[in-house]
Amino acid sequence: MIKQEEAFKILKQSVFKLGTELIPYQNSLGRVLAENVYSDMDMPPFNKSAVDGYACRKQDLGNDLELLEIIPAGIAPTKSIGANQCSQIMTGAEVPEGADTIIMVEHTETINKKIRFVHSKTNSNICAIGEDIRKADLVLEDGTLIKAQQIPVLASVGKVFIHVYRHPKVAVISTGDELVEPHIIPQTSQIRNSNAAQLMAQLKQLGLEGRYIGIAKDSPESTRKMLEEALDSSDIVLLSGGVSMGEFD
Repeated sequence: MIKQEEAFKILKQSVFKLGTELIPYQNSLGRVLAENVYSDMDMPPFNKSAVDGYACRKQDLGNDLELLEIIPAGIAPTKSIGANQCSQIMTGAEVPEGADTIIMVEHTETINKKIRFVHSKTNSNICAIGEDIRKADLVLEDGTLIKAQQIPVLASVGKVFIHVYRHPKVAVISTGDELVEPHIIPQTSQIRNSNAAQLMAQLKQLGLEGRYIGIAKDSPESTRKMLEEALDSSDIVLLSGGVSMGEFD
């Protein structure tokens, strides 16, 4: 027998990359990315309001402000902000030209159809263009395991089809004269083959489809025959049993 560390070293030296395939990003959960993904635009793509409120100039906060228009999210502003002017703006909407501050609606009062800031101070409350991601920024690297949090990243940069590494084809073989399949009632000195069931379930849990080859008898000929069958159609072969110091291992 070889030590566990040596076996793991051999395994690492045997690792190889599989081919790739192109799939819709919605189907990529649990897959491994086979390309770098870059942003196709700045995010946010425009100066965006972080709150519901009024877009204005910070220098005018001490004055009553004339209301020019209402700017919903998804609709571009039509008016620029000048001295002592403001536009009502919704969260996520584009900030109009001339404005450098969004005062929260909770910090205002309407007096004679004009907007008055009634709080002591305010932040700008503006998400600047490209604040999160710049166009051509690397957002996901080749080799990334795609989890739920990577799916919206792909969606936000418009990467609707992605290259992922092909799933490995995995074969499972159990070994031992004492084994019988689960549907068979064991006779004297026999046990049901539960290891293969566990390995197949673990593969499924990883999102992989395993192929069960069967039970190899405790003979070189039987083991060799099953290994050859498995290797002909698989990238990885998992064997259970036959790894101890017994006469038949």
